[in-house]
Amino acid sequence: MSAKRFVYIIDVPGLGPIVTLKAGSVVDLKTLVSNNIVNEQEAKEYGVKILGDGEIKNALTIKLPISKNASQKIIKAGGKVEN
Repeated sequence: MSAKRFVYIIDVPGLGPIVTLKAGSVVDLKTLVSNNIVNEQEAKEYGVKILGDGEIKNALTIKLPISKNASQKIIKAGGKVEN
């Protein structure tokens, strides 16, 4: 039995590419694919998890697996986590 591997996409200062999304955006797989943040095939095969390195100021709604640290930063910025 093998463990599921994740494609860790948000692991750069500033919570990576999601900081470019407008405040109020819903961050799900569809959003990440349509903004060319992840490859749809790889994301479906390996999964996606948002990590919390750096800072974020936009209030976003996250609908993906997310680390505890990233979740705290999203909530502090006025966003919410619904996964």
